[in-house]
Amino acid sequence: MGDHRKEGNGYLRNDREYMRRMRKRILVIYAVILTAGAIYTLLIFRTGLGIPCLFNRVTGLLCPGCGTSRMALSVMRLDFASAFRYNPVAFMTVPAWVGISLCCFTGYPDVLCREKNILRILYVNIALYAVFCVVRNMPWYGFGF
Repeated sequence: MGDHRKEGNGYLRNDREYMRRMRKRILVIYAVILTAGAIYTLLIFRTGLGIPCLFNRVTGLLCPGCGTSRMALSVMRLDFASAFRYNPVAFMTVPAWVGISLCCFTGYPDVLCREKNILRILYVNIALYAVFCVVRNMPWYGFGF
């Protein structure tokens, strides 16, 4: 059993190609997110209007994403306590995903760049948001807006 990262058997070349495609995807995703975020922020600052939550309008309940815009605006004002109150799960998971993206972009640590591990983290993230959606609509939930 030799080193699977040797150039001769093609693994290293495939790893490089995979990392190149991963970096390109990450850059495109962040470019779209940052552009949309900047446009939305300008819309909020210029008009004072935000996009209403359709889930909230239909059900009267708070969705897992409710408060994310106010959270982002609070972070821009460096008011982290308010940002946490608006959406504590997003407040913690967004920086985590940025960190994971940076790890994937640099390729280190290798374990975070594996697709199956990223999917596992994504599933845990979805579960956190689902639990948060239920908990935040309980009458005893202490955070809100």
